[in-house]
Amino acid sequence: MNTDSGEVLIVKDEFSVVAMKKHAESAKYGALDIETTWLEDNPWENPPDLISVAVTFNGHHAWVMTPEWVKHPVIKGLLEYTPWIMHNGGFDRMALREWFNIETELKHDTMAMQYLLDSDNIATPKSLEACSERWLGLKDYKNVVYKDIENEPFEKVAAMNGEDTLRTFNLLRPMADKLNEDPALSRVYQWIVMPAINELIEITNTGIPIDGERLAKATSVKQDEVEKLLSELRAATPLPG
Repeated sequence: MNTDSGEVLIVKDEFSVVAMKKHAESAKYGALDIETTWLEDNPWENPPDLISVAVTFNGHHAWVMTPEWVKHPVIKGLLEYTPWIMHNGGFDRMALREWFNIETELKHDTMAMQYLLDSDNIATPKSLEACSERWLGLKDYKNVVYKDIENEPFEKVAAMNGEDTLRTFNLLRPMADKLNEDPALSRVYQWIVMPAINELIEITNTGIPIDGERLAKATSVKQDEVEKLLSELRAATPLPG
């Protein structure tokens, strides 16, 4: 299937897997995006279903996989060992870990880049469509009904999912070049923002380790202090009459 940015191929057989692996072997990084059913307010309490995963290694050819193909050992290896560009990649990373026990490396996040570049105008749209129109001159392309995405033709969803990854891949260079015009901003992105995003993803998945014994002792001390202060307050303010 041809889209605005290139060609989208659906993984249907071992030949597709071999072709995708061939592209990955010479790539320094790739772009990744997933499509799911409609997200509720709390996706972890009411988890969505995975529809597809799309990847590209060159910004011209994208491969789209159903959940069954994501489990393929070659594909699983590519997902785990390729440094990825994503757009708001936190959810994608956590979802692949939750559903398939696949650990992915979020190397660059184009939404995070956009927030830094628009730090003086936080209201500027940060969606993939808005970013690709601004930086790539491409128009809106999402034409699926998300609340009913599971009933859309898979080819239609795959074309959109593949285009997502192609645009994400092609956004990296112009956005990174713009960030690099300000060395300080570039350092903030590389050494603060991206490490923080990945650390927050880990915390979301694993929680924050707490020393229960130390917490109990500290709580007891504070409770004693509160009781002492309340006693002093009551003594200083006797009841009227």
